[in-house]
Amino acid sequence: MVIVFCYKGNIDKNILRDDVIARYNAITKNSVDVCLFYDNQVPYLSGGKEISITHTNISKDERIELIAIGDSKIGIDIEREDRCIKYDIARRYFTQDEIQYINGDNRRFLEIWQKKEALGKSYKIGIYKDSVVGIDGFRRYDLYDGYSTILYSHEKDVVFLII
Repeated sequence: MVIVFCYKGNIDKNILRDDVIARYNAITKNSVDVCLFYDNQVPYLSGGKEISITHTNISKDERIELIAIGDSKIGIDIEREDRCIKYDIARRYFTQDEIQYINGDNRRFLEIWQKKEALGKSYKIGIYKDSVVGIDGFRRYDLYDGYSTILYSHEKDVVFLII
C-alpha cells in the first residue's frame, strides 16, 4: 500500500517528516526510521520503505506538499494544470516520440512532464531521460482545485491523507 500525506497551507511551514513517519508507522504497524537525504538531496527511509516528496507554491503565502511512502519504487509529482507549455523544456528533456505525442497539447505536455518527474524520483536520478510513453504504473489524481498529481507505483492500493 502507498500512503500519500498531503499538506496545503502556510508556505513557511513544511510537513514535519518525523510526524509523517510516525503516522505512517502507526497506520501500517511498521517501524520505519527517520527520513534521510543522500548527498544529492534525494530522500530515503531506513527500514526498506520507499519515499517520494513533491511540493508546489500556490501563492507567495501558500504551498502544497505531498509525501508518498510505500513498499516498492515510488515517485510523485504535483503541478498546476494550467501550467504553460515550455518548449525549451520539451526540446531539452523530451524524446521525439514524447514531442509527437504532445503535439502542442498543454494537458499532454503536463502529463509527460509529471511522468518524467515521478519516474525519475522513483529511480532517484532526477528527470527521467528516456521516453515515458507506454510505461505502466502511472496514476493521475486531481487533489486540489487546479492541481493534479501523478504517482508512479506498481502497488495497487493508494490512500491519501490530508494533514
